[in-house]
Amino acid sequence: MMLYEKLILDHLHRAEPVLFSAHDGRAFTYSQLHELVKEAAEKLSIYGLRKGDRVVIQNDNTPETVILILACVYLELCFVLVPEHESQERIQYIISDSGSRLAVLNHSREFISFPAEDCRAETPCLVYILYTSGSTGQPKGVMAPEAQVIFCIDAINSCLMHNPDDRILCCLPLSFDYGMYQLLMSLSSEASLVLVRNSGAVVQSLPGLLAKHAITVFPAMPAMLNALVQSGLLNRLKPGKLRCITSTGDNFPVELINELSRILPGTQIIPMYGLTECKRVSVMPFGRADKIQEGSCGLPLPGTKVRLGDSGELIISGPNVMAGYWNDDELTERYFFDDPVYGRSLRSGDIFKIDGEGFLYFQGRLKQIIKVDGIRVSGSEIEHDIRRRIDSSIDVKVISLPDSVHGEKIIVCVYSASLSEKEFMNILRELSGDWPSYRRPAGVLWLGCPMPQNSNGKTDTKLLRKMAAENYVYL
Repeated sequence: MMLYEKLILDHLHRAEPVLFSAHDGRAFTYSQLHELVKEAAEKLSIYGLRKGDRVVIQNDNTPETVILILACVYLELCFVLVPEHESQERIQYIISDSGSRLAVLNHSREFISFPAEDCRAETPCLVYILYTSGSTGQPKGVMAPEAQVIFCIDAINSCLMHNPDDRILCCLPLSFDYGMYQLLMSLSSEASLVLVRNSGAVVQSLPGLLAKHAITVFPAMPAMLNALVQSGLLNRLKPGKLRCITSTGDNFPVELINELSRILPGTQIIPMYGLTECKRVSVMPFGRADKIQEGSCGLPLPGTKVRLGDSGELIISGPNVMAGYWNDDELTERYFFDDPVYGRSLRSGDIFKIDGEGFLYFQGRLKQIIKVDGIRVSGSEIEHDIRRRIDSSIDVKVISLPDSVHGEKIIVCVYSASLSEKEFMNILRELSGDWPSYRRPAGVLWLGCPMPQNSNGKTDTKLLRKMAAENYVYL
């Protein structure tokens, strides 16, 4: 119960509320959470669960989900979070693959138990398994032991300097590790967490929530921040208590960071980089605007090491590296390994460069590097050039489609509130005319609204590829 002590028992002396529900105004102290957790644990115990058993929880960003998560930690069960709007087919796959003994679905109203014989006889004791998209089409479950979870909580909290005076706004789904760790880090640091249910209108409500709850820390995805900037919604927020905005999970353009800094002077913008397989890799230190302007995503977490492998792939070593993939030894061996010098290590699948001070710079993804006529092309570099030369506020994503002649072809997906499609096409033709042929876009997918996002708030590249295959226009 070391983790539960760290999250709840060590803080029972604090009388002020620490968890707030933006949806209905409920607030909870550590003592109230502890009592509710014990009640939930009694209910879970009815199902004969044993230490290490998996419990699938369908998240809806409510205190009830939080209490179920904490009850699993209290009983040393392994929680398996799935998104609120996940398909039944995927939920059933996760239940089956994880060998879960219990599933709590439909806003914590439906409890479905499964017989013990469906479980594997010997299983590692884990805090959680988090399923992410897999290259084979089926999701893969990342296994998180307690030691790694506690290390990541402490290391990230130390970098971001979370403290009891902080109020963190969590509009990210708890089923996404970026959202889940807001809960874990806030409870550990005694920072207050304001939990926001994710709905279609969540972006429009954010400025009001930031002001109403006097938020000091705002974790967000780049796509969400870009929508706030382009819509002008952030202009409503008066500079005040918001001390930092953190962002990870997707490319965070320097141009967007600069626009956020212009709108919110005095607020630190903190780029980060991470993977579910090791939670967080790097955090930008406060006060290093010079490195932000160079496009860095920060320094490695204290206590970890990084290096570059073949083709510039970033390799991470340290206590943040998780245990591997559930029920998939072959995939685990492909990405996780024990290094005789560096210890437990992870191949990231991402290409980086590292400067003389140790700052990291994302260059592209091995799986998403585009090959035209056998030459490697970075989509993120093309995105950067387009923003720099055309419009810093433009919403752009470069993808590829198969091509029978060149192997792959480059498609620029774009949304702009300031340019028409014709204007953008003309400027892009002029801009790319100076590029080598293998780097020139073959077409453009013009979007009438901001980039589509998946359930984690990342740009939905799979949907963009489907849309582009049917609707892109030759450049």
